[in-house]
This record gives sequence, C-alpha cells and structure tokens, in this order.
Amino acid sequence: MPGEIVHHADENIRNNDPSNLDVLPSQAEHARLHLKGRAHSPEHIRNAVESRRRNAQARGQ
Repeated sequence: MPGEIVHHADENIRNNDPSNLDVLPSQAEHARLHLKGRAHSPEHIRNAVESRRRNAQARGQ
C-alpha cells in the first residue's frame, strides 16, 4: 500500500527473511518505533551494532 514502510527488526537491511520484516503504515510510525523503548533495549542495540559492523565489513571498511 502507498506510504507503507518495511522495518527490518534486526536492523540488517540485507536480512529479508519474512520473520525479520514488519510492515508499518507510515514513515512516522517507523520513526516512533525507533524512538520507543524497544529500539533502545540492550538486545536491540546489540543487534544494531552487530548489523552495522557486518555492513561495514561487507563494504570493505
């Protein structure tokens, strides 16, 4: 649907496994998700850091 945003639960945009994807109704809802408690849980932060590290390695940085 127009305006919908796909969110990668583990923050790894290359992980398109259906279990990792959430469809959100808008970019505003997506931003809210990142600003709420779930986005700042220790597990979520650890996943985000590891995902960024993997992405940097894949880019050769």
